[in-house]
This record gives sequence, C-alpha cells and structure tokens, in this order.
Amino acid sequence: MPKITGRTIMAPAAAATMALLLFTYTRKSIAAARDTDASPSLKGVKQYGAGEERKEESCGN
Repeated sequence: MPKITGRTIMAPAAAATMALLLFTYTRKSIAAARDTDASPSLKGVKQYGAGEERKEESCGN
C-alpha cells in the first residue's frame, strides 16, 4: 500500500476542485444564456427552435 503524503492527496484534490469549478461555471453560463435569450430586447427577431429549418428570403432580385 502506497504511503499517503501531501503529494498523493494534492493531485486528486486539485482535479476534484477543477471539476467542481467547471461544472459550476457551465451551469451559470447556461442559465445566463437562457435569461439573455428571454430578454424583451429581441422582440421581432425570429428565433429558430431545434429541428426548425430556416427558409431563405429573397432580396427582390
């Protein structure tokens, strides 16, 4: 059995900390994007949902 020292604890602790920070950052970023997406400043702008196709509009040419 390997000896437990500061070095053997630090790598897993650092990895767990980085994973927790990444998870928290990702969740907050997604929540912020959803809040921004629902803002009233985008009224009149067509937003396409998943699976919805965009149709090209002609410019009159």
